[in-house]
Amino acid sequence: MSGKTVFALGIVFTVIGASLWAYAGLNILTREQILNDTNLSIEERWRVEGSLRWWRDSFARLYPLAAGLSIVGLFTIALSDHFQGKRKPTTIVATPMLLTSFGFQSR
Repeated sequence: MSGKTVFALGIVFTVIGASLWAYAGLNILTREQILNDTNLSIEERWRVEGSLRWWRDSFARLYPLAAGLSIVGLFTIALSDHFQGKRKPTTIVATPMLLTSFGFQSR
């Protein structure tokens, strides 16, 4: 598998995971805002409350899937360089200027 294919799969997994999470979250927020309307009839309020309950239950089931897809996607993106044969340096040199920029005192 080429590095570009692995990178594209990572993007797809991440986008699907984030989209599932955002879609369910936005549906919950929308229904909560509708319930704040004082002009709702009893039947409309019951319908929106039932829908809100369903979306909250669905979100509880979708959240692990969405998080898992996003994590797999991010790891796949990170590993795509490995499949392309590129090597990045794995060490970070802590220079005095770098340390002081983050609030550490140099001795």
